[in-house]
Amino acid sequence: MINAPRFPHATRGLLAALTFLTSFATLADDELLLYVYDGATPVEGASVALDGTEVGVTRRDGSLMADLSEGQHTILVSAPSGKTGNVRFAAGSGQLVDVISDLGSAVPAYVEVYSRLESSADRRMAPTGKLQVTVRVGAEVIPDQTIEISGGQGSIVTDGEGVAAVVIPRGIYRLSIEGL
Repeated sequence: MINAPRFPHATRGLLAALTFLTSFATLADDELLLYVYDGATPVEGASVALDGTEVGVTRRDGSLMADLSEGQHTILVSAPSGKTGNVRFAAGSGQLVDVISDLGSAVPAYVEVYSRLESSADRRMAPTGKLQVTVRVGAEVIPDQTIEISGGQGSIVTDGEGVAAVVIPRGIYRLSIEGL
């Protein structure tokens, strides 16, 4: 889901993305999840058009989720700052598409198209990404907190600065933190 070397700032939004994705994981297919950044900052309020039709604006975390149909697609993003970006991709029936676009970079947007019905062999061979989580209550970081990761991915423990990280295969995961 995240290509950390190309978009290291994107891992910061991964917890929000995971929370957002797990909200829709029950019947999610034919959907687009878009994250828009300007450098390391999520872009709130960017207008997003899919195939020439306005589908909404990005949330505070830079995200937008939209329905998607089979075929060739174009996304046009217009940030409140005036910066724009566009992405082209193709998706088949029953597929999910994740896009990370950095309007402050010359690097093309990261696009991943996948199916929720992948086999276990497909998942074993799936690209990996770094999941980094910071646990806070208000502004206070919480050290020594165990975070359980669904899908048999085990658990991680936050360090003295409330941060925990692990490399896992792409996918949709549910995180649980006991007592929070």
